[in-house]
Amino acid sequence: MNKWQELKGWLKNRKGHGWGSLTISVLLEKMEQLEGEEVRKD
Repeated sequence: MNKWQELKGWLKNRKGHGWGSLTISVLLEKMEQLEGEEVRKD
């Protein structure tokens, strides 16, 4: 499991713990972008 999947899983688990779903969604979106950039660098 890579760090992104781990972090995304953690964030999804936080959804039910008082974090706004919007905040989570924005973070996940940013992470998807970063993940894509990282993949392109290889």
